[in-house]
Amino acid sequence: MPWQAGESHAGFSRVSPWLPVPDAHHALAVDHQDNDPASLLNASRDLLAFRRRHPALIRGDIHYHSLHEEVICFTRHSGGESLLIALNFSAQALTLETAWRAEALEDAPGMINGHWQAGRLMLPPHGIAIARCVGEAH
Repeated sequence: MPWQAGESHAGFSRVSPWLPVPDAHHALAVDHQDNDPASLLNASRDLLAFRRRHPALIRGDIHYHSLHEEVICFTRHSGGESLLIALNFSAQALTLETAWRAEALEDAPGMINGHWQAGRLMLPPHGIAIARCVGEAH
């Protein structure tokens, strides 16, 4: 893990590690990413905080749904919360008809860029959609 861009071995170790730390990794150091709201580090932090706010994502029952060969779609249920999750593994934008009604989650991180609207799931290439189920989604 590169910690400090200006340090020897990017702050990973005070002694020479058994694998070298490439110069290109210095720009990815935590001290660089920490202050960049668009960094992978902060996107990961946002996603983990989002997960902590939604118990269904942590310990909910899971049910998979067949939508498209390039999409993994499932629901997670815990307590009174039921969430729909879809991940597009293709390089193409997809619009798919679904039987589910879902509403956007106001606290969703920016990386969640797909959405359900009027019975349609819209996913950008390699996109993610997470929404609250309205009605039953089994």
